Formats: sequence, C-alpha cells, structure tokens
Amino acid sequence: MLVALALLPIIGCSGLDEIEPSAHVVAAPISPRANRVVERMVAEYGSPDGRWGGCMSDGCVEIWGTQFFYRAGTRRDRDDLLELGELMAGRIASDLRGAVWDAIFGEARRDDPALFGFPALLVSGALGDRGMDAFLFESVISRADEHLDSLDRRERAGIAAILATSAELNPDDRDARLTRARELAESAADGGGYTWQFLALSTIARVTGEVRDIEAARASLARTNYRFDDPGRIALPLDMTDEVLSRILSLIHGLVDLYAATGDAKLHRGATSVLDFVFSDAYYEDGTLIHDRVFGRSEDVCTGCNFMALYLVDRLYGDSFVIDPLPDLPDEPWHAAPDEEPEIQTWDTILHLGAGTEEKPGTMAASMSGLRERGGFVFRHEREPVWLEVRYEVGTLGGQPSITANVVSFFDDEKSESELAAGFDASGVARLRCGSPPLYADLEFTRTGSELSLQIRLSERRD
Repeated sequence: MLVALALLPIIGCSGLDEIEPSAHVVAAPISPRANRVVERMVAEYGSPDGRWGGCMSDGCVEIWGTQFFYRAGTRRDRDDLLELGELMAGRIASDLRGAVWDAIFGEARRDDPALFGFPALLVSGALGDRGMDAFLFESVISRADEHLDSLDRRERAGIAAILATSAELNPDDRDARLTRARELAESAADGGGYTWQFLALSTIARVTGEVRDIEAARASLARTNYRFDDPGRIALPLDMTDEVLSRILSLIHGLVDLYAATGDAKLHRGATSVLDFVFSDAYYEDGTLIHDRVFGRSEDVCTGCNFMALYLVDRLYGDSFVIDPLPDLPDEPWHAAPDEEPEIQTWDTILHLGAGTEEKPGTMAASMSGLRERGGFVFRHEREPVWLEVRYEVGTLGGQPSITANVVSFFDDEKSESELAAGFDASGVARLRCGSPPLYADLEFTRTGSELSLQIRLSERRD
C-alpha cells in the first residue's frame, strides 16, 4: 500500500493525452470537393432569415438542405450543422402556417410556394424533435390525397416516396400510406427513363422489404436509360437527355434505397460510382455542381440539387465524409426576385433562370418527358422582376399536328399576352420561342407515338 501510494503522484503526472475519437478516420476522397460545395452553399446562398437562394424549383432547397443539415449534424453531434437545419426548418414552418390554416378552414392553393417545402418538416419534426413541424407536415399530407392524382408524374413520384417514408413513423396509417404510395408510384412512370418512378418504388421497397416491392423497383431500374457493368460501375457516356443533375441524383437515391432493401452489393457500388462521377469534373466546377450537360456544360447552379448531392455523400460515405467547420452566413437576407408572384393556377413546373454576367449571360436547360397533352410552365428570372407563363396544348393546325401556346409575359410592371403556334415536322418536333431581355425561352416539343417530351432552354440573351 505504501508503494502504491508513492506511485500515485507519478501516475497522475505522466498520463497520456486524450485520443481524438475520430482521429483514425480516413477521409473519403470525395470530402475535399464536397466540403467546398458546403462552403459555397452556406457562404454565397445562405441567409440569416433561413431562406436559401439559387434554387431552380420551389421546395427543392428546403427539402434537401434540411435533410443534409439535420442528418449530418445529428449523427456527428455538430451544433453548427444543426443550427442551420433548425434555421431553415423554422423558416419553412413559418411560411407554411398560413397555407395549413387555409387548408384546415378554407380553400388551399395548390400552387402556394410554401406547400412545396412541406416535406422538409418530416425530418425536422421526427429527427429534430420539433413538434409543430411534425404537426404541420401531418396536416398537409393528411389533407392532400384528393389532389394527388392531378399532380404531374415527377410530383406523384415524390409524394409516393414521402408517403412511404412517413409510413415508417406513423404505425396507425402505415398500411394506407403504403397502398397509396404504390398507386402513385405505378402512375409515375417517366417516359424518358422511369427515373422518378424508380426512386419512389425503391423507397417503398426499403420501408417494406417485401419481395413484390423489391421486384417492382428492380423492374423500374431496368427500364431507365442507365446501365451498369458487372462490377456495378455506371456505363458512360450517358444519353444527352439523362445529363441532368436532379435526374442522376434521383437514380443514386433509388440505388441506395434498393441496396438497403436487398443488401445487393452491386447496387451500393453502382450508387457510389455514379456519385463519384457527379463530383468529378463532369459536374463539379469551382465549388458547385452544375445543373446539366444537355447542351454542353451549363452555367446554372441549383442549390437544392447541390444539397441533395451533399445528403447523398453523407448517406453513402458516412463519417468518412469529414465535414469542415462551416463558414458564416451572409449578413444580408437573400431576396429572390420577383417580390410579387404571378397569379399561378396549376403548373407542371416552375423553373428559375440564374443571373449571369455581361461576358457570360445566364443560361439553363431542362428536359421533361411523359407530358400531358395540355399543361403549363412558369419561367422566372432569379434576380429581375420578370417571368413568363406558358400554357401549351397539342392540337391541329391546318389539319396537321401542332402545338399552340398562350404566353403571358411580366416585365417589371408591364404585362403582355401573345399566342404562338408551331406544327410538328417530319421528325415529330415542334419549336416555340418567346420572351425578351433578360428572359428568353426556347421550347422544343417532341412527339413519339403517344409520348410527348420537351427540351427547355432559358437564356438572358438571344443567341
């Protein structure tokens, strides 16, 4: 005892330094570029009021930004990540309260911008322990059913995935939500490759683990335009119409969910190979992921898609995606023009054109397929108070198949309306052009049998 007592002071003075728990982690090679994307998303597009700029589709940045910050922050116990998740969720909830109140006691507008971000509240309510967020999410999803069949195919696939995910957390409604999710997913086949349907069916398969759902997801994957070699690597190059970031990220999401349902290592390798492709020079450029490569390398960036990519990096690489400390948010709130929205009724898609420079005017491209014979689009400039409302319809002109369109243009306080028409040529293509500086739209409709697809190109300057 005397010897032991004599050694105690020596032991106390010669202790080892504490080992950092994550010091043995080898950072994934994707980490440097992914960190640069995080840095630019926060420092250049964030806002102290919880809004995020630079998104090309309503709700996209809210859904994937909240997913990334909450998922990555909770598991790593990172307050800086969680604070941004809570800031973003708080803004979404604030914007949504009025819309939910209308849905409960009045008539809700389907096109209310606040409604597009409501899926973000699933993760903040269930993972962030924000009871009001969970209430708002349930209020919207439980009252949405009567409107779901009127959604376009991509929207139906998204809602199917949300219903399936929420079914895990709501045992009382689990069976009903999964049944409805299957119905929506089956009706969401994308004529350009089934990518959106594959995402929805894979989410359902992950939740249920049932053979019928797994087989349906595998069949949908086989109908997409994406192919993999035996080790599970994506076969390149891709078809032009598939060179859109959101479409590729949806494929990755589906592969990961189907891997979770099956344990098939080839699916995991496939998802990783496609994600590595996205962060290669193919889509990565100076800290951002470009929107598409349909007409060559786009100059556009969608912050929502960039956050979806970061969410998938965190999902696939886990803690080997070593996230650097976050930069400070900008001091000024992000104000996306225009301040006053057009009176939109029902639209297939709302697209935003990012501002460019005098030397490199802003451009963006998008491709859509499985369109209805009649529909509409809104094209908006991100910074200027200008937008175009385009309502199209397939019909006949002089006895020949054609596209007619009503175009309403809003430039500052001026509103004008025009009618456009174009016949389908021998290749089944009809082209329409509209707009004026700083927002031009070139639309190329293609009709193949009963399928209608569209290539959209927006630009600040006419070529």
